[in-house]
Amino acid sequence: LTRGLQYLHLDYIQQSEANRNEKFHQHYGSSPLVLATMWHDMAVTTIVAARVSDEELCEKGFRMFLIAHFFLWVYPKNAGLIASRFRICISYSKGERLWLWIQKIAALKEKKIVWDASLDNPDSQRFIVAVDGTDFQIPQLMPFSKIWFSHKFKGPGLRYEVCLCIHTGYIVWIHGPFECGSWPDIEIFRNSLMSHLGPSERVEADDGYVGESPRYVKCPLSFTAEEDKAKMQLRVRGRQESVNKRFKQWACLKDLFRHSVSKHDAVFNAVAVITQLSIE
Repeated sequence: LTRGLQYLHLDYIQQSEANRNEKFHQHYGSSPLVLATMWHDMAVTTIVAARVSDEELCEKGFRMFLIAHFFLWVYPKNAGLIASRFRICISYSKGERLWLWIQKIAALKEKKIVWDASLDNPDSQRFIVAVDGTDFQIPQLMPFSKIWFSHKFKGPGLRYEVCLCIHTGYIVWIHGPFECGSWPDIEIFRNSLMSHLGPSERVEADDGYVGESPRYVKCPLSFTAEEDKAKMQLRVRGRQESVNKRFKQWACLKDLFRHSVSKHDAVFNAVAVITQLSIE
């Protein structure tokens, strides 16, 4: 907490612990505990792409780690804003140095976002996960093509499939990116996740998945639920929407993506990892 505020050159000494935590969250998007847990995971992980090397396991490395979080949360329009905020050379505020740390955070997906073996237990509940697609804005690519068009914001976008475990609320699956215009939610589901379901397993979803109901999907149009079960379904879908909204609290996903589309999956995976750690 203290080190993160020091890097920002904020006056925090006379402030209460609650105010310090609030300022930290305003600039990094997460609590000090979440980021401390992630730093520890990156220091000890066996995932090569996520591991912090011995040379990076120092104050300079930790500062770059926090700068990457600041970038994802604030998504400043130019590197000079990061350089002035942290009082560092502009070369550390953009390019390979910055994206190296974003990719390290994203690589923790292999550890944090996993399809738990218990979900495939024959004795587990019948409806194991809730699934939904979520869209993010990208610039208009040339030449113009309708394959990118998202009806959600009437412009080009990328779509990801996100699954939550119904029992724990954890993110257990993310799949993408896909072009919004040519990949409706149900086609993304058919592309991979559907093949992971056991003979008696189904997913909870909205009516966009009705084409695979009732064999693989339970959605409102295909079932008339008892009142208690209906309330449970609403809570499950509400939890799904809540996670999607949490993604879009991060300016790198809420705002129009200004970097190469090829980098979008690293940004999304990084935010998904951070969100999962926050849920845990």
